[in-house]
Amino acid sequence: MVWAENVADNQPTFLLVFLLDGRRYALPLPHVEQSVAAVAPSFLPCALDFVAGVVNFHGRILPLIDLRGRFGLPSREIGAYDLFLIARSSRRSMALWVDSVEGVMPLPEDDISPADQVIPGIRYLQGMTRLPGDIYFIFDIEKCLSLEEEDLLREALPEISRT
Repeated sequence: MVWAENVADNQPTFLLVFLLDGRRYALPLPHVEQSVAAVAPSFLPCALDFVAGVVNFHGRILPLIDLRGRFGLPSREIGAYDLFLIARSSRRSMALWVDSVEGVMPLPEDDISPADQVIPGIRYLQGMTRLPGDIYFIFDIEKCLSLEEEDLLREALPEISRT
């Protein structure tokens, strides 16, 4: 499933809503390239603990980020109905492992609580918002990888060609 690549400045911002361990999360749509069926990732030597391996997406080798590890959720094996979101931060493309995608919703600009005001010290979230029926956690893809983690990942990726 392919999503919009960009949202014009005069258009409302949209969120791609996904489920992870029964909780609703959202990612601003301009960061999402596509959702694809999950596949078995290739092993990545020297990977960080939240990197589940790498996947080949149309000739691009992308790290597979296990968001469960980022959010302190219990780990599990990749399931037959799981999805990967092909997404991009300002520094890198990556695959995000999610349980399912619920759809696209407009971002209610006037109803966003900054994450650190609700839960001090929380990482990887831009904020939280109430949408019909639930609270949604807005994932901050720019904080997904620290600069140090980005460097470690960059060093680990060349290992693929040597294994």
